[in-house]
Amino acid sequence: MGSFTPHEGGFTYLTLDDLVPKLPSQIVLSSGYAMTSATQMKRPRISIAVRAWNEEAVIRRTLESLFEQSLFKELGARGEYCEVLCIPNGCTDRTAEIASAVFAEQANAHPFADFFACSVRSTPEAGRNHTWNSFVHRLAHPEAEFLFLMDSDILFDRRETLFNMYRALLDNSEAGVVSDRPVKDVSLKPQKIVA
Repeated sequence: MGSFTPHEGGFTYLTLDDLVPKLPSQIVLSSGYAMTSATQMKRPRISIAVRAWNEEAVIRRTLESLFEQSLFKELGARGEYCEVLCIPNGCTDRTAEIASAVFAEQANAHPFADFFACSVRSTPEAGRNHTWNSFVHRLAHPEAEFLFLMDSDILFDRRETLFNMYRALLDNSEAGVVSDRPVKDVSLKPQKIVA
C-alpha cells in the first residue's frame, strides 16, 4: 500500500491503488437515487455531503461557511455544477429543518445559485459508515465525478479550500482522495502568556 503524498497547498492525496487492490470494471449505481428538478436539468460534476447527527446548534454556521467557498464562483466560470446535500442521520432535533431553511435562503440569495442544487436527505439510521455508504451508493447524483464528504461542525478558514481540493483532483489524474489540513479551533484562540 502507498503512503500519503504531500501536495501543494497543504493537501494530501492517495491514488486509487492505495485504496483498493483492484477496482471492478463496472460500478453499478443504486436505482434509489431521487433527483430534484435542478439536478435533473444539470449534471453535477461534484456532490458535496454534510453529514449531521443532532447538530441543530451548529448546522447553520457550517452551511453558511460552506456557501462562502469560492468553489461556487469557480464552477460558474467553468460552466460546471454541483449539488450540496445535508444528510441528517438518526436525528431527533431540528437539524433537517434548519438545513432546509439555509438551503432555501442560499437558493434565493447566493450570487452563484445557478450553479448548484441543494437538498436535505434524512436517513433514519445514525452512524458515520451508514451515512457514507448512503451518500456514495444512493444519495449522490449517479453521474457526479467527485464526491466531497464533510462533518457538520466544520468551519472553513480559507475561502479557496474546496476549490483547491477540486483542482488537486483535476491536476492529479492518479489521485483518488484529497484532504485538506484540519485546523483545531484551539489553535485559533489567542494564547495566554504566563509570566
